[in-house]
This record gives sequence, C-alpha cells and structure tokens, in this order.
Amino acid sequence: MTDHWIKKRISNSRLPLATNGELETVGGITTDDRDLGLAYAQMAARGNQAAGERAMTLLRRAEHNESGAKRDHELHAQLGFLEQMSGKSDAAAEEYQIALEADPYDSLAAGDLALLRAGQHQFADASRLWRAVFDHDPAQLGAGMNLAVVECELGERAAALATLDRLLEFAPDTQKAKVMAQEISSGAHKCGAH
Repeated sequence: MTDHWIKKRISNSRLPLATNGELETVGGITTDDRDLGLAYAQMAARGNQAAGERAMTLLRRAEHNESGAKRDHELHAQLGFLEQMSGKSDAAAEEYQIALEADPYDSLAAGDLALLRAGQHQFADASRLWRAVFDHDPAQLGAGMNLAVVECELGERAAALATLDRLLEFAPDTQKAKVMAQEISSGAHKCGAH
C-alpha cells in the first residue's frame, strides 16, 4: 500500500513572512503587548505602515506597564526603529541609547544609532558605535564596511585598512572591501581628502 499524501521531496523553502493583516496566536497561547508588538514591528519592517502604528502602540504600552521594560533592549531597539521609520530621529536615538544601556552588544541598536549619527555628521560617535559592533562580532560586515568608510573619511588611513583587512579575514569574497582596500593602499582613494 502506498500513501500518496506523503511528499517525496521535502521543500526547503521557507513560508513567506506575514506582511499584513491581523496577527493571532496559535494553540490557545496567550501573548503580551511586548511580544505582539515585536511581531507587528517585523511586519512594519516589510513596509506595512498600519502594522508599524499598531507595534508602536503595543510596545509603548508594554514599556509603561511591564516591570523590567527599562532593561528590555529588544523592546527599545524596535521602538527606536519604529521612531526612525516615522522620521523622528531624536526619539529613535533615545530609544537606541536605552537599548544599548540594557545590552551594549545589541548590534541592531548600535548600527542604527551609528547611521543616525553619521547622518548628523557626528562621525566620531558613528565610528565608535560601528567599532563596538564590529569588534564584538566581525561577521557584521555592514558595520565593518561602514566603519572603514568613516575611518577613511576621518583621515584614519591605517585604521581603515586594518578594518578592511579584518573584514576580509572573515569574508574574503567581499568585493567592495577588496576594492576599497586596494584603492586606499595604492593612493587612488585618499583618506581624509573629502
């Protein structure tokens, strides 16, 4: 007897992540404002503005009602992200700062705060933040690349080359890093010349 309902091949493709609609818990599990807010924030990251507003409401409520919320880096990092998406850079920076006080190794909060600082031409602060992320986790290639760019802009040629060398140690096929390192080494790209 053959069971024709059994798949001969298992699909390795992931189910698509929700991008809109109402989220519901499964199996009678209850959830709190924090967890539901974090789930809606994921939908907001995929462009759903209504989910972003819902996430903000739920996370703000969790921030005010849950004990220990001040030490919840994930909650504050997501609030920062939502504020940043809403164009509120100062509020976003405050939330990212709270997230980093709760967990100095929160790479998302540090990276997003560094982007805000770089946008405000606070390059030394952006460099410090990206350095912390990249030192803690050299697989954070975006942080490493951004760090090298800022170091070079600040005229720190040797530091930029050292950052690029370290990045290439962990990701030797990163073409952008290879090209930048070659251009800095050859003098085709002058650090601090901008």
